[in-house]
Amino acid sequence: MTSELCQARGCAPIRQRPINCDRVHPFDAEEIDIFEAIRLRAWGAVSCAAPVGQNQMLPAIPIALILTEWGLCVFVGMQFFGDTAMRRLGELTTCILLWIFCLRLLAVALSFGVASRMNGRSFQQPWHLWVGTIVREAWNIVIGFSILIPLRHLFAPRLSLRKSAQHAKGKTIVVLVHGLLSNSGIWFVFARRLARRTDALIDSVDLGPAFQSINLAIPRLDARLHALEQLESARIVLIGHSMGGLVCRAWLQAHPKSAVTQLITLGTPHQGSMSALAFPLTNLREMRPNSPWLQALEPTCAVPTACVFSKHDNLVIPFESGCFKEAMPHELSGLGHLSLLFDRPTCDLVGDLIINHRKQVELGATIRQK
Repeated sequence: MTSELCQARGCAPIRQRPINCDRVHPFDAEEIDIFEAIRLRAWGAVSCAAPVGQNQMLPAIPIALILTEWGLCVFVGMQFFGDTAMRRLGELTTCILLWIFCLRLLAVALSFGVASRMNGRSFQQPWHLWVGTIVREAWNIVIGFSILIPLRHLFAPRLSLRKSAQHAKGKTIVVLVHGLLSNSGIWFVFARRLARRTDALIDSVDLGPAFQSINLAIPRLDARLHALEQLESARIVLIGHSMGGLVCRAWLQAHPKSAVTQLITLGTPHQGSMSALAFPLTNLREMRPNSPWLQALEPTCAVPTACVFSKHDNLVIPFESGCFKEAMPHELSGLGHLSLLFDRPTCDLVGDLIINHRKQVELGATIRQK
């Protein structure tokens, strides 16, 4: 189903892949270590592997990049340890992990340096806090881009419509929308914490090819929301990270009357980002400051909107772009762009926003009944 916004902008309709409503990835309320959860999820997936030909293939590009990166690490490890490298697996593995982390650490430090130069004094913080911010962002990138994103079929939060139909009544459904160069697997940690905090049903959507126009991602969100609206739950909350927040706003602009009751964005460049000038790609051009795509967005939103953004975001430049005039701002500090999805206090803040809004809606319904 192509949205009216896409048609108005001359966006070519895309062929929708059928949504598998029977796939379910439950999130336990049990508090366990995140790495133990990853191990259990991977073991369960290997034990219950789906038959070939059911679209269970892992994303080709991330897998190719990871294999190339690991191949380079093996080569460097052999140079370090000589002919005995293949027998010293412990040292070789350590070298691989350190090499991956150092590569990511260097790239993250460079991005923070560019962001600091462009943001000026407002971006400053003590050096020891900078060390924590940079190391945390680099570590989260390793976890996200080396494990969660390539293995999204294991870690993506998915809501089974058939199995959830019986207990969805009166529940809040949270739909998570990822950003650029990502997929729904990146929400694994955030979704588990949010489910425990809010007792909501958690779902996510994949927006398709990485560098397509933002308009082409809107129908994918539209198809999933249309399927969720068939459930008896009357409350759907959209949470978008980075570009995903713009996709949510564009969908709400085309569908002002829907089952969506709240929008929360995390690190979304509502007013564009200077970092989008680095590459001449379609969706990056659309996220540049004062781009025609951003100017076509209405300054207001059809539902209450909260913008959670970090003062030390290394990709949304300037960081004030993380909010727009009609939204409720929630400014954080000491967090990089991806760290917003792995930071527990940030997840708790989002959970409290959902809970408070739900209470306001229920109170308003009670008053109307009287």
